[in-house]
Order: sequence, then C-alpha cells, then structure tokens
Amino acid sequence: MSDINGFFFIGNLGADPELQYTDGGTAVCRFSIANTRHRVDKEGQRTEKTSWFNITAWGRQAENVAKYLEKGSKIGVKGWVEQNIWEDKTGKRNYSINFISENIQFISKPRENRQSDKQSQKNSRQDSKIKVTRQSYGENTGTDVDQIPF
Repeated sequence: MSDINGFFFIGNLGADPELQYTDGGTAVCRFSIANTRHRVDKEGQRTEKTSWFNITAWGRQAENVAKYLEKGSKIGVKGWVEQNIWEDKTGKRNYSINFISENIQFISKPRENRQSDKQSQKNSRQDSKIKVTRQSYGENTGTDVDQIPF
C-alpha cells in the first residue's frame, strides 16, 4: 500500500493573501484560513473551536488567489503536507508544518478584479523577490530559513 499525504479544509481567509515571486518569476502566495469545528459538550451546550492553517499556493493558482480572494473569503483547499526541519544560529532544532495547496475552490463569490490589483501585482513582482525554490510536484519545497517568521 502506498503512503498517503493530504489534507482538505473548508474555511475563511483570516487576512488578505500575500503574493510574492521567486527570483525565477514563479508566483508564491501565502494565506491563512480559519476552520471552525462545532460540537455539543456533555452538558448539551454547543461549543466551537477554531483552528488556523497557513497555506502556500504556487504558480497561476497563487496569482488567482491574490487576485480574487480577500480576508473573509470562504474557500475549500486540498493539498499535501510537508515538514521543514532546520537549526537556528544557536543550534536549536526547529520544525514547521506547511500545507501546500493542490486545488482551491472559491466558495464565496470572488471579489472583482480591479485595475489597481493588476498594478499592485506588477509592483509586487518587481519588489518582492524571495529565495524560494519549487521542485517538481510531490517533492519537498525548500525555503530560505531566514524567511521563516519565527
């Protein structure tokens, strides 16, 4: 039996997506979604717990997310999970879990594409080159450890 590595979330964007480009010109979009689970506790009270997931989209999909989605947009995301391990300057070993999108479904109506969005993306492409590499589908995606926010 082969290994399985995947996730499927439905939730709402917690902030506007952040679009950047690699030195090679590949679009990379990072965003977070909130996924709320509802249940009834032992006393019969309805409770909810919200979990936040950081998602990374690549290529044309990344550009579409940045172009049409905004804080509060409801989406479905399917993809695979990767783990990054690195050592900081003190030698401490660090771990992060990354959710890489494979397919994104817009559930709420996408925002209108505005001319300012196009200009913003053009400026972003020129001003926000980052050290990110993408290998072929299914292989690990590497990031410059200096770009990790913690």
